[in-house]
Amino acid sequence: LSYGDIDDKHSLWLVRPKAGHNLKTKESQRAVPVGEWLTKRIMEQKKTEGKQNDDLIFPNTKGAADEHLLRILKRIAAKAGLTGRVDQHKFRSTAITTWLRNGCTVPDVMRFVGHRDPVTILRYAANVNLQKRENRERVTRPFDRYRTIGD
Repeated sequence: LSYGDIDDKHSLWLVRPKAGHNLKTKESQRAVPVGEWLTKRIMEQKKTEGKQNDDLIFPNTKGAADEHLLRILKRIAAKAGLTGRVDQHKFRSTAITTWLRNGCTVPDVMRFVGHRDPVTILRYAANVNLQKRENRERVTRPFDRYRTIGD
């Protein structure tokens, strides 16, 4: 990811091919919504460090793509006392589940993550626990305005 891949006006981070790399599918090229607070921090980092649009946001010590992010992630997770599966895909699956739980549509989530098949996304939707009151309320709240009909 380079600084030029960030649309800071809309807080969208663009996933697109770089020199020497290809994306798996046309859908893999996409815009991912990111919290404005994080986009702001990254853009402040760009300014403070005098970075250019072509500069990588997470380079190795030589300024090239860091091919050891998984090892770094696992080391940080161990220091934090996290257990269970720790890898980049876990962040992706957590984001997908969170988006679905918070009302994003399956087509939107498919665009965010570059999936072509809704069945893939629906596997994550199965993780939405309707036993939890907050999840049931999120689903039923839009219909509360009809509760007095027929009174």
